[in-house]
Amino acid sequence: MAKLARPNLPNSLTILRVLLLPFCAYALFKNGGDDTTWRIIAWTLFFIVGLSDILDGKLARSRNQITELGK
Repeated sequence: MAKLARPNLPNSLTILRVLLLPFCAYALFKNGGDDTTWRIIAWTLFFIVGLSDILDGKLARSRNQITELGK
């Protein structure tokens, strides 16, 4: 039986990132994907999601909170 990862900030950021991906995809394909405003919103969301990946990795290493979920 797999052990559940203990809740910590890096794991929380990982889970938040996974939960945000449908919103990123929605924004990307809103109005057929031809709306410039929605493309900018989608790009911004993907950018934030990407930054959160960098941030949670740095936090996990600096706090020695590396888990299977984060890997």
